Amino acid sequence: MLNEQPEENSGVTASKPQEKKTEKDEEKAAGLYKYSIGRGNNALMVRSLFKNRFWWMIAEKGSDMERVNFMWT
Repeated sequence: MLNEQPEENSGVTASKPQEKKTEKDEEKAAGLYKYSIGRGNNALMVRSLFKNRFWWMIAEKGSDMERVNFMWT
């Protein structure tokens, strides 16, 4: 029989490279979502529903349009 000794851990661990997180990913992880309401059908009703939900924030016109989670046009 061979003498088997446990291998020593060199302290080096392999890990996955970290993916870049976008602002949208960070907001989603925090539980925050952005919406944009246009002049579409029932826009006032839809806007009032979103205002009652703290986890939904209105998106700024222009720069935030590519990061909205819900768009009503």
